[in-house]
Amino acid sequence: MRSVALAYILWIPPMGLLGLHRFYCGRVWTGVLWLVTGGCFLIGWIVDAFILPGMVRTTNLERRVEVHEQRLAGMPPGALPAAEGHRVIYCTRCGSAMQVPVGSGGRRFHCPSCHTVIAAPA
Repeated sequence: MRSVALAYILWIPPMGLLGLHRFYCGRVWTGVLWLVTGGCFLIGWIVDAFILPGMVRTTNLERRVEVHEQRLAGMPPGALPAAEGHRVIYCTRCGSAMQVPVGSGGRRFHCPSCHTVIAAPA
């Protein structure tokens, strides 16, 4: 999990002008662009002050999807991610998957990993 606070620390000059915050968020190509152009001639560096939390959030969500796909890849061939009559929802805090009955929209469930209360979407 990437941290917004650490991303802002890496954004501070001179590290931010070299694109270290972008490398930290997994944005290698734009990190190289920032490195070569000095923060895209300072304009991109200033814009990053506003979009950095979203960039970190996106990176964290991408990582959760990768982990989930790796877990699914370990399933036996032909196995479904959810049992019949159930669907899979994901914890908004830790990203763990859990099965809930179909038609349980609005009901609350506890995440098996972190015990966060999650309302199943409709």
